[in-house]
Amino acid sequence: MLETSNHSDFYAAIPVFRRFSRLMDPALYVPLPEDWLIGVADIVESTKAMAEKWLAVLYSYSNKPWELYLQPNIPAGGNAKKAAPVQITNRAQSEEFKTYNWRDPELITFSARDSARVYARLYRPAQPHANKPAVIFVHGAGYLQNAHKWWSSYFREYLFNNLLTDNGYTVLDIDYRGSAGYGRDWRTGIYRYMGGKDLDDNVDGVKYLVSTYGVDPRRVGLYGAGAFEALRPHSSRTSADVPAPRRLSPVPAGL
Repeated sequence: MLETSNHSDFYAAIPVFRRFSRLMDPALYVPLPEDWLIGVADIVESTKAMAEKWLAVLYSYSNKPWELYLQPNIPAGGNAKKAAPVQITNRAQSEEFKTYNWRDPELITFSARDSARVYARLYRPAQPHANKPAVIFVHGAGYLQNAHKWWSSYFREYLFNNLLTDNGYTVLDIDYRGSAGYGRDWRTGIYRYMGGKDLDDNVDGVKYLVSTYGVDPRRVGLYGAGAFEALRPHSSRTSADVPAPRRLSPVPAGL
């Protein structure tokens, strides 16, 4: 456990201010100690100070982690001027992180065998490998959603998907049947039958990659966590045009 006495200089350097509006002043912020991962703070009487005059906004994008913004709560219309949000935090991206061109995956849909529209994130390499390999990422829990435009809770897998794409793989990240965000019927589509429509959606995703991007169906890998373990025993199912995907642990170096 960290001893606060070891960081007395840090606490002494934190400025004290009275006006809530000064919370947007970057000069009032000091870097966290190097051995800290996160800092949590409280603002005395912040509810009273805000009095519905301020909006706290968390913003992210598919390739930009979450940051905190503050914006005056000024109604639109009349003579009121819209105030732009001011970024408060700037800790999500290190300078090294910013040097890499993190991909903004395409948000696509494809047709499942029962004509349902399946949403997915698609990573396409600028230079596909000569063997035309592909990887399917199976997000966990089943009931989560990962085909969207905000920063994914599966950020490690997002980083790994970028690495795969750098090496010539096409990557498909599917919101298969049972995922959140698409209504009751989609959510309950695997009720009492995991390894049914959820697995079919992943297999149909492979078919989409084969027919649309020329992926070699013999060179498709499957990885994931959580719900992936429920699908894994069933993933040896094959069809005439799509062999069973290989389960990757780790990604084969020879494609």
